[in-house]
Amino acid sequence: MPRVKGKMSFSDAAYEVLKSENRPLSPTEVVALAIKRKLIGTESKRPGATMAARLWSDDRFVSVGSGKWNLKE
Repeated sequence: MPRVKGKMSFSDAAYEVLKSENRPLSPTEVVALAIKRKLIGTESKRPGATMAARLWSDDRFVSVGSGKWNLKE
């Protein structure tokens, strides 16, 4: 697992980003916004893949097709 420099886990950051954006996003878009908002930091070479794994494994998220994810709520 990549070292996380920010204050949130990837899953918690994804929740915050998707909640505030109120639209489906790809894992890469979620990571970019989370880093921009300083919610997370990573040294991973493939942070989009790391985020995708977190989205798949967390019940708060649902795949809406075309590589996009949204909140299950």
